[in-house]
Amino acid sequence: MKIIIAGLGSVGKELAEQLIKEKHTVSAIETDTRTFLRAKESFDIRVVNGNAASETAQKDAGIADCDLFIGVTANDEINILCSIIAKKLGAKETVARIRNPEYFSLFTGGELGLNLIVNPEQEAARYISQILKHPLANSIEPFFDGDGSIIEVTLGADSPLINKRLLELPQISKLRFLVCAVKRAGEAYIPNGAFELLEGDKIHIAIAQNDVLPLVKELGLQRKARKVMILGGGRATYYLTKSLRAMGIGVKIIEKDYSRCVTLSIEFPRGVEVIEGLFSETELLLDEGLLTCDAFIPLTSDDGQNVLLSLFAAARGAKKVITRIDNDSYLRILENGGVHSVLSLNVLTANKIIKYVRERTGTEGGRIMKYYRIINDDSAILEFSADKNFRALGKPLKHISFADGVLVAGVLRGGVFFIPRGNDTIEVGDGILIAASTEKTIDDLNDILQ
Repeated sequence: MKIIIAGLGSVGKELAEQLIKEKHTVSAIETDTRTFLRAKESFDIRVVNGNAASETAQKDAGIADCDLFIGVTANDEINILCSIIAKKLGAKETVARIRNPEYFSLFTGGELGLNLIVNPEQEAARYISQILKHPLANSIEPFFDGDGSIIEVTLGADSPLINKRLLELPQISKLRFLVCAVKRAGEAYIPNGAFELLEGDKIHIAIAQNDVLPLVKELGLQRKARKVMILGGGRATYYLTKSLRAMGIGVKIIEKDYSRCVTLSIEFPRGVEVIEGLFSETELLLDEGLLTCDAFIPLTSDDGQNVLLSLFAAARGAKKVITRIDNDSYLRILENGGVHSVLSLNVLTANKIIKYVRERTGTEGGRIMKYYRIINDDSAILEFSADKNFRALGKPLKHISFADGVLVAGVLRGGVFFIPRGNDTIEVGDGILIAASTEKTIDDLNDILQ
């Protein structure tokens, strides 16, 4: 695809790196001269220094034959305007990052021709809400419209999976599930049957949605969240609180700005307690129940503050710590410090857009329906729809030669999701869940074959 990115900040840079790696033709428009010069040195692409809403800048970037225009500048209004102009000048599809809730709700109907609108704070709320459905799991990601799921779990010393090879797991549980990716000591693995699980491993489990709760109980992860503490009262907190209240979870918000406290109190009159206080007041956090709540969630816009308070909460024994960062250099510090789940609004935004791009590429053996990056982007879960061009149709999986770093994690057939075994086959119309290393570019289902 021919893609133009407007804005080369954190999200734009992440998009450019990934899309270039996936062999798309990428151009970019950047208004800041320093960022423009750094981009020219870093990327072997056409970069235009100018206003993304300028007709001249867009034409210089190649808008006339652009397949996809992506507006991810720091300004909502510019993202909306440059996307409208791009559509008028010939872009086939447009994507815009819009953070303002009023704009987001106003333009989601597609009246202005925007094909996709991404709200980072809303994506963060969705991500955290999924985790808090089973708070002792690190994350739960649905696939095939919820028929299948990928659960991330950190194996503790009391886990029944410790020191077991994957081929032994059917002897432990009657449920059909598959460990499809493992993170150990910073390394990502797509495991085979001989792979042995160890304490501290972060494992990703593919399983039918109906089996999630039974598996969570078997693994000792069944406790439900009843009350959480959120630090910061910004947009992400607003969306998350709205979602958590719909789930029946009580919320306590610590916010330093008095007027924002009043606004949140009016917006959420029941089930939400809003406390005015400085984020650095650790005694306040303890007094307000940091160690008794089911999750502590720093969502301020200050990475350093989020990191320090997350490490403090983990060291004091908080049940679960979920933190927001936008600087990936903090990841290793947080993991080593016992923080359970880390999310980046920039990465969530980039993932959503890359998923949209990938869903519009592969055509030979099956179209990508969903793309989900895991384990610090070293691995991915891909959802495919198999078509008649897949070269291994009807062949038992045990007789198929798969590419290195690829695993068939699940199949959806006739509305039923199941974990395949060696004698199972892939048929036309099947939904196929693939776990793969991101070193392997997979644009269509045939790419999983040797």
